[in-house]
This record gives sequence, structure tokens and C-alpha cells, in this order.
Amino acid sequence: MSAPRDKQFAIVGRVDSAGFQRAAPVAAQLNESFPGACAFEVEMLDASEWEFRAAREAWPAEIGHHVENASGILKGSVETLLDFAHENFGFDDELPTSHYEAQAERAWKELLRSRKHDIAFLRLATAKGEDLGEIVIELFNDYCPRGCQNFIGLCTGEANAKLWYRGTPIHRVVPGGWLQGGDVITGSGDGHKSIFGIPFEDECFALKHNRPGVVGYV
Repeated sequence: MSAPRDKQFAIVGRVDSAGFQRAAPVAAQLNESFPGACAFEVEMLDASEWEFRAAREAWPAEIGHHVENASGILKGSVETLLDFAHENFGFDDELPTSHYEAQAERAWKELLRSRKHDIAFLRLATAKGEDLGEIVIELFNDYCPRGCQNFIGLCTGEANAKLWYRGTPIHRVVPGGWLQGGDVITGSGDGHKSIFGIPFEDECFALKHNRPGVVGYV
């Protein structure tokens, strides 16, 4: 027997969202404990997949997850799910938020490791030195091995201390679109040089800039 529509839920969220990491096991336990009385489908996304889905569905992206029943009457965050579980089944989740924060970090790292890609990061700051945090970038070295080698070299400065992203400006900002930076020659976007000495040929056009979070460089 299938569950009533108002007790059928979809849960979608970022792998690194503590709220999603709390909602997923609650849903699994309710599925197991009350078969036929409720039903949950859980979908885990990486950061860029979540941003794309949230924008398409008009969900609040900053929450990191979304809970909604099939009738569309109940929708919101993990708190919506917990209220539903308590009111309908007397179920309460008593684990602390810190548990799910740690689980979110573990799950994110496990996802990155499972893809077997190199990972790089860039730390951003304002011109006055105010820290803006890190951008973590997954490199598709299976598609563009030479390009990824060049990118890592520019991130670390180990290949050539004069060719280093450190201290280079964001030279273009397109509101609602993208940022451009990383010109290690002039800082204006018209400098071209790789750690190999000269620009090299394009390796791949299979990966598209078709969702938020995709990084490319020329």
C-alpha cells in the first residue's frame, strides 16, 4: 500500500549541508519504521548541482536543502520534516547539530575522494586584506590533464614563482553572471602564459558552463 500523498516527501540537498545530513537519516528511519504510512525519496547533490536545482525550482539556495510533500502543502527545511515526524509518529531526533555538521563535512570529503579528481582552492580577499573565504575547485584531470597541471602550478607557484595566482586581482565582475581573474602577467585579463612557457592547445570541450559553480579558464 502506498502512502497518502500528503505523507509522501521528496528531500533534496547539498552533500555538505548539515540540514540535509539530518533530514536523510530521519527519512530513512521513518521509511523503515512506518512502511505504507509515509514515504521519502532522498536525493543528494554536489554544490553546483544544488545551486542549479535551487535556482530552477526557486528554493532558498542558502538553506542547502529542501523538503516538500507530494501535495505541495508542506514545504521547507529539515524543521518542517521534524515537525511532521513528531506530530504524526511521535518521532523526535535528539542528536546535536554538531553531529550533523561533522557528518556533512565527512560526506563532502567522501564524495570528492570518490570522484578521484585533484582538488585545488583559492583564497579571496578584498584590496584592504579582508578575508572573503575559500573557493574549492574540483579539477577534471581525466578530461584536461595538462590544463589541470597548469592550474595547480599557478595555484601553488611551485613551478615558477613569477607565475602565481597569489595577489592577482579579480579584473572583471559580471553581476548575476561570473567573475574573471587569474591574469598572472598584467592582471587585466589580456596576459597569456602557462607554467609550460607558452599557451597550449585546448584539450576538451565536453564539459559545459551550463550550471553555477563551473570554472573554466583560457
